[in-house]
Amino acid sequence: MKKRFLRDLEVSAIGYGCMGLSHGYGAVPEKNESIRLIRQAYDMGCTFFDTAEGYGAGDNERLVGEAVKPFRNRIVLATKLHLNMREGDTAAVIRNHLEASLKRLGTDYVDLYYQHRIEDNDRVEEVAGVMGELIKEGKIRGWGQSQATEDQIRRANAVTPLTAIQSEFSMMERMFEKDVIPACEELGIGFVPFSPLAGGAMLHAGTIVLDSLPHGSIFHASAGAMEMPVGERLKLLPVDILEGLVVVVSSTILYGFIL
Repeated sequence: MKKRFLRDLEVSAIGYGCMGLSHGYGAVPEKNESIRLIRQAYDMGCTFFDTAEGYGAGDNERLVGEAVKPFRNRIVLATKLHLNMREGDTAAVIRNHLEASLKRLGTDYVDLYYQHRIEDNDRVEEVAGVMGELIKEGKIRGWGQSQATEDQIRRANAVTPLTAIQSEFSMMERMFEKDVIPACEELGIGFVPFSPLAGGAMLHAGTIVLDSLPHGSIFHASAGAMEMPVGERLKLLPVDILEGLVVVVSSTILYGFIL
């Protein structure tokens, strides 16, 4: 599989976003099947695996940690923390979250540590400073932000250079083309698009499948927040665009997670 660089981290051009193995897309696979899928992805050349403390209340981190144990040092392992500023001292809170993730993952370092879903009032520079300390200590190799604005990215990067930004990006969600992706390119930050197949809305080349998505899935849950109903948005997509979608994702500076 082709490789990409997220600043200094070399990753496979297609990664495995493991969230759906624990929640978000309806019924989840049995544990052994999930482990088999992750290990099969590695055997097929995938070296970038993504999880978060919030996926299944920590269950996803435990699952991923167990699955990647045989090849842990040969992959890039990413996880995320959701920072609640009401929890107390920023540095202590981040360190406590990281230590809990490391324990669940069964590892002593994380390759890429994201701040998950940044709020408008988050102390961007303070968080960036703590991440820099963790990098120096070897607890993490790099850090990133999820769903960040251009302003948040620039402020954070000025304190501790960002490794990657992870945000939703697909043929149905292109808002980050305006400012975030150009800023990443300018600053040398990797852009990691999640849901490049629109959360499962585009499952087969030349075919748009909506009714097959489980009710209660992430895609259906977020549909109400879109400016246009899901069905109407889907109608705007030329069906033949799906034939080249994966090629587009894997042949640009962008990086894509399956689903």
